[in-house]
Amino acid sequence: MKQVYCFGMPKRCALFSDIPSLGSSSTTVMCCVLEMLGVEACPVATAVSSVQPKGFLDPFRQELTDGFCGILGHWMRMGYRFDGILTSRFVSVAEVHATAAFVSSQPETLLFCDPVIGEDGFLAEALRDALAPSAFLLMPNVAGARLLSGMSGAPDPSWCDALPGRHRMITGMKVGEGWAVALDGALLPFGRIPVSIPGTGDLFDAIVTALVLRGNDLPVAAEKAATLAYLAVGRTIRERKYGLDVTSIRKELAAI
Repeated sequence: MKQVYCFGMPKRCALFSDIPSLGSSSTTVMCCVLEMLGVEACPVATAVSSVQPKGFLDPFRQELTDGFCGILGHWMRMGYRFDGILTSRFVSVAEVHATAAFVSSQPETLLFCDPVIGEDGFLAEALRDALAPSAFLLMPNVAGARLLSGMSGAPDPSWCDALPGRHRMITGMKVGEGWAVALDGALLPFGRIPVSIPGTGDLFDAIVTALVLRGNDLPVAAEKAATLAYLAVGRTIRERKYGLDVTSIRKELAAI
């Protein structure tokens, strides 16, 4: 008799962001990290580009709003279900509203929303009103938190109270010589390397998402994500525009 080996079903996470073909950031980082942590990644591109947006000249970029909305519409019609949804870089208000409709179609799914608003802030209203209130975890950086909350002055952990969502995490808050994450008003300090490398926030988002879907508490997931992001930044030795070297922490990712 033929033996059939049965393995536990992995968690499944829909992933909505853009895809750069060169330069590790956004979907190329998050997809890799989710899969390495045992979470099946199901990416839907909001846009495609020849390179990641920082440091390269004359990039090609194409928005994919029609295709994005079409894929989500098909998933909704077929009733496909996901354990988590991780959203990052949208390029149109229509994509935000399509995602909000998709999220509302499966209320048991955990939404992890990193509201990448952009310099012009044209997505702020749609993200704040249509999508962020449904988030299990809203995780903007300081600039995004300022736009979404309407707060001013020096960033403070109390800004979390002015943000929508079930849990709120503000990343990249400077504290003395280090940095911190504000989680639901509590400050979680971590080490900081004073360089900016594309893909670092995407790595952090994906680790937090995967670990929570696997049953870790949010503070534990945030601490592990910050530690691994710190290691990856320190070990990335190539030119910054090529993005974070995720392979530099593959052993640590496999161990958690």
